[in-house]
Amino acid sequence: MSKGPLYQVLTAAEAAEYLNVTRRQIARLCSQGKLQHRDAPGGLLVLKSSVEKYSDKRRVGRQIDEGEDDVQ
Repeated sequence: MSKGPLYQVLTAAEAAEYLNVTRRQIARLCSQGKLQHRDAPGGLLVLKSSVEKYSDKRRVGRQIDEGEDDVQ
C-alpha cells in the first residue's frame, strides 16, 4: 500500500516540533521561501521533504560553525 499525499505534508505545528522552533518561525521560513508550503484553512501545510532538507542544512551549518570554534 503506497502512502498518500497527506503523508508528505506536515502542519505548521508538526513542522515546528520537528525543527524545534515556534509556529511563527515556520510561517517566517515559509514566507522567506526556505520551506515549501500551501495555505490551508486553519493554517499552513508544509512539504515534509522541505522540512527535512532545511533540518539537514541547519545541522551542517552548526557543524561547520562548531568546527571553526575548535580551530581558533
